[in-house]
Amino acid sequence: MQQSPIYHVRSGRVGPLAPLYVLFAGGAGVAASAALYAVVIHYNPFIYFSFLATLIFGALIGIAASSAAQAGKSRSLPFNLLATLVLVAFGLWASWLLWIALTLDRGGATASQLALADVAQWQAFFDWLAEHYRTSISRHMGAGTPSEPASANQMLWQWGLEAALVALAALFSAWVGTGTRVYSERCGGWAEQALKLEVDGHDTAPAALRAAFERGDFTQLEQLLAVDAGAPRETERWKSFELELIAETADPTLRVLNLDALDNHLDAKGKLKQSRQTVVERLLLPPAVYDALMRRLRPST
Repeated sequence: MQQSPIYHVRSGRVGPLAPLYVLFAGGAGVAASAALYAVVIHYNPFIYFSFLATLIFGALIGIAASSAAQAGKSRSLPFNLLATLVLVAFGLWASWLLWIALTLDRGGATASQLALADVAQWQAFFDWLAEHYRTSISRHMGAGTPSEPASANQMLWQWGLEAALVALAALFSAWVGTGTRVYSERCGGWAEQALKLEVDGHDTAPAALRAAFERGDFTQLEQLLAVDAGAPRETERWKSFELELIAETADPTLRVLNLDALDNHLDAKGKLKQSRQTVVERLLLPPAVYDALMRRLRPST
């Protein structure tokens, strides 16, 4: 008898404590990241490293936001992304205050005044700063590089681009972090990873394998064998799968499979390179199929 495709879908609910977790736990993490980011931007002389630091800062904000929201039992992607934007604004505000204190003459007094300033006052400050504080590419690229100081408009564009990069990196990081977890509505908690390993399978195309699973045919899972990571390979290119099983012990209906197809090869230096293709993500398994996989693939202790 054929079955309809069944995937785990989050309810989209938000736990009542999620906002508090975001504001306090997430805010604390972002404050620490903002302090580190401001110090790096102030002391680092290389533009490429500053660019990398900006992306890392944004990613850390996204991780802090999604982790805090999910600790508060948020299963809502829109809420997590909104929480991320709130923490982005806080992170940029905090990093700018510390940068001002470190960089400008009487920066501490200026930062204290701006801490409670409104949007119009911040805008006026940026206009003033763009006229009086200029950087040049030579400052970032090394001594002796010929360049002219940036104009006021270029400085405003530079700071705007920096803020946009932080926001985009944060949103992407939060989106990825939100999509990887499975929640049991019955038990009121997040399911845990039970098993994750590389397995050898068969030459079935990922699309055909997905179609079989979605019609309730799991017989091909019986052919999967755990890969011995230390065993030498006879060829420089081979295919395998990465299998992940997720479960909530107290919820027998929540048994989830993630399966990626891997295309492996060794580069000229003998290092492993992989490309992957998702076969199924958050596919609900019958308990009997899950138990059989666990007994066969779980490493013996």
